[in-house]
Amino acid sequence: MDPDRVYCTTNRLYAKHYASLWGRGDLYRVEPVGPLVESTEDTVESFKAHALRVVAVYERAVRLTNTERRRLWREWGAADRAAAELRGATK
Repeated sequence: MDPDRVYCTTNRLYAKHYASLWGRGDLYRVEPVGPLVESTEDTVESFKAHALRVVAVYERAVRLTNTERRRLWREWGAADRAAAELRGATK
């Protein structure tokens, strides 16, 4: 994690997961202020920037349901497997 950057993603469920970790945080639609760089810190597509501007609030007091949590684990697992296959192909 880069403490000088803020993170965002196009994967709404992944974003909802991180918002839920902050004691029912809010889920926002944002736009970058300055350059947006792809983050390589996780296998789910995400980006980092020096700053993000909140454009809209999607959901307040986010909480993942068990169904959403299972779906995220499946998506995250698939992204991890794809990344591992890619790493194996480049060796």
